[in-house]
Amino acid sequence: MKSEESLGQERRVQDEAESRESLGRDDEKHDGKRYWEFSQSRTAIIIAIGIIFVLDLLNIILTALPGEIPDGAYLSSPFALAFAVIFDIFLCINILRGKNWARIWMLVRIVVGMVIFGGITLIQGNIGEVTITIGLSLTLILLLTGTSTRLRIIGSIVLAVLAILGGLILTMTTDSMLELPTVPETPTPDYFSTYTSEGFFSISYPPDWNPEMSILEEAEQEMKQWAKSEGLESQAAEAQLVFSAWKTTQDEFPPSVLVQVQPRSIWSLDAIVEADRQIGMEQLEQYVERSMVRTTIGGREAIILVLQYEMSEYGVPMSTSAIAYIGGDEFVWVVVCMCDTQDSDVYLDTFDDIVRSLRVEY
Repeated sequence: MKSEESLGQERRVQDEAESRESLGRDDEKHDGKRYWEFSQSRTAIIIAIGIIFVLDLLNIILTALPGEIPDGAYLSSPFALAFAVIFDIFLCINILRGKNWARIWMLVRIVVGMVIFGGITLIQGNIGEVTITIGLSLTLILLLTGTSTRLRIIGSIVLAVLAILGGLILTMTTDSMLELPTVPETPTPDYFSTYTSEGFFSISYPPDWNPEMSILEEAEQEMKQWAKSEGLESQAAEAQLVFSAWKTTQDEFPPSVLVQVQPRSIWSLDAIVEADRQIGMEQLEQYVERSMVRTTIGGREAIILVLQYEMSEYGVPMSTSAIAYIGGDEFVWVVVCMCDTQDSDVYLDTFDDIVRSLRVEY
């Protein structure tokens, strides 16, 4: 018969065994929980790194494009861009290796970038780009910090998608925030002749100007050839010339007017004008804007831009153009009057009357 001391010792051994078994079960649960959290964190990190690499790749592509997207790349210097990409790769590799210092430096880079580039684009009035910058920055912060639960990861992805879609919509539909003077609509002079395309549009011009519809196809081909040579095929692909007229004169470069029509899509009139201005500044020699006003033409919203430029490569001397952008229901109408700059003081008032005479029936 066992003594009380022996029984007590057996009881202690049994209790210790049960305690070890219980601790073992707790450790297994704890390890499983850590493994589950690590799996989720690694998924979040991989998603974040994927977003960073895609943004770096887009930055490289936009910087390499020949002016088609003038403000697309923040880092226009190849050295600055190369340094940023190499730095991102270095940090991302170390983040995957579990280095907390790399994650901290990446978060610093994200926050500083959001503040600096978000502030720059806000000052420039590009609300769409501000939205994308802030949205993607917050997405990366959510993915790289905290306990990355499945809900948090899904929420981060949704935030990124909404930021990109919202930014694109704002870029295409929001006014460019240009402070333009507004001038009232003016009547067309009574002595002007009028060309009418039944059920489409009409435009008026001085009686000593002659419509030249036969050259439209050739002029359109030349316009698209120039656009192709400058890497701007997408901008010219759907544009169509529908009217041209020239003043009867012996001058080598007589005053003229062209009417172009293009699908409006969801772009605001301000966004279309701003895009054309950026192209002009980059592609035309000695580009100078003389004036720009907001008005109405035939009861429709319009912007009239007067500028001068030169295209010596194509035999076009220093020229002055008055360009009216008129917003239609389905199309944007662009009326371009042009003359030699040395004659601009003679013709600018006439150009203003011509571009304001357009009436859209479709």
